[in-house]
Parts: sequence; structure tokens; C-alpha cells
Amino acid sequence: MYSPNIFLLFLILLPALAATAGATYAGDNPLNSTYFDDIKGTYIFDMGNSRYEGSVAQGDVYNVTYSISLPADANVTFQRLYLYWSWSRVGQKAVYPGFRVYDSHQPDIPLTLVSRYTDSKGFVSQYDFYSGLDVYEIPRLQPGRNNFSVTCVQAGMPNSTVIIFGIGVLAVYDEGGFKTYKGPIDRYPDKGETVDLYAAVETIPPTKSQKTPLSPIAAIPAVAAAALLVKGRRI
Repeated sequence: MYSPNIFLLFLILLPALAATAGATYAGDNPLNSTYFDDIKGTYIFDMGNSRYEGSVAQGDVYNVTYSISLPADANVTFQRLYLYWSWSRVGQKAVYPGFRVYDSHQPDIPLTLVSRYTDSKGFVSQYDFYSGLDVYEIPRLQPGRNNFSVTCVQAGMPNSTVIIFGIGVLAVYDEGGFKTYKGPIDRYPDKGETVDLYAAVETIPPTKSQKTPLSPIAAIPAVAAAALLVKGRRI
């Protein structure tokens, strides 16, 4: 989950699932970029206590609880909720599902659907039901511990059923950045620190020595002044 560099080039790819029943499993659609940026931080993806639910009928409720911790200096820059579903149907007929999704921070206001990605086998068969991924906006996580729940109501057609695989929360966030240490090297680097040594050298011209028959010329070596800098980074 963590990048070794302070600048994390972050790219999240979602399956390019076609929006029509004419889609195929041939892998002939490109992936879509949902977020791309340079950040001074990292990201977290949490499925909470999601579980596989093999047949969610109309009116049934699917609930997931989360306990997500962010650093004290975290600033969330991008966040989404992902609902993974499959085999949406009425009897043996493929239908698109309907969901109402709520966050416990605002339990009376349904979350806003941002995108829906769907797919099917793309040929006529008895079990050619739709599968997909629904993407929602969600209230921002805050620094520290975030305890909340998400409730999904199956609000599709009468007598419809759908499989739910789980609901995930993604948050991308900035945090403090560089952590610099200057001082004597009397310990090993802490976790997340790197040590760089730099030497600034100034040459002192050699001085002349008296010539005597009993001693050779005394060559005085150049003297270097070294400067030491230790840099640390928090990941």
C-alpha cells in the first residue's frame, strides 16, 4: 500500500466494462483511468467486513462496517466507494440491478452514483446475466480513526436477484512529506528514512618546506573539509 518514494505516481484502473448487452469477455476494450496524479502521500483501499452474498432479493439489505485509520496530517484528495455485483436477473432474464446506498454519516441521503460499468458474456445463453461495478461518491474520511457503515438496499425490479461480492472504500491522501534529520551519525536510520552523505572539499595549496641534505621534501597533503547531511523521508 505504500510507495518507497515521497512522490507517489498513482494510477487506478477500472475494468472497461461495456454498457450494453453486446459486450464480450474478449478483452477488446481498454482500461479506464479513474484517477491519475502526483501526490505527497499514499492511498488506502478497505473492504470492511464485506462478504459474498449469493442471492440478494428486491428489498433485501446488505450492510458493511468499516474502521479506517488515516495519519493525523492526512488530507484526502480523492475518494470513492465501489459496489461489486454480478448475475443480475429476474428468473432467467438478464436485467440491470437497482441499488440505494447510504453512508451512516448521512443515513437519510442516498449516495450519488458516479459511474456504472457493466458486462455480459455477449452471446445468447441461459445464464448470460449482467455483472458490473457501481461507483459512488462518499463523505470524506478524516484524519484519525473513521468508524462508519454503508447500507445497500436492493431496489431493482420485482422478483429480481443479484449477487453482491462486497463494497470497497478507496481514499487517496497527502500527508506531511519530508522528514529531515541533521546530526551525528550515532544510530541506524529509522523506518522511512534514507541517509545521503555529501562531502564539500576545499583544496589547501601545499606549503613549501625547507630543503636540507638530511630530509626529503615534505609534501603536505591537501586538507578536505567535509560536510555531512542526513536526509530522511517519511513514506
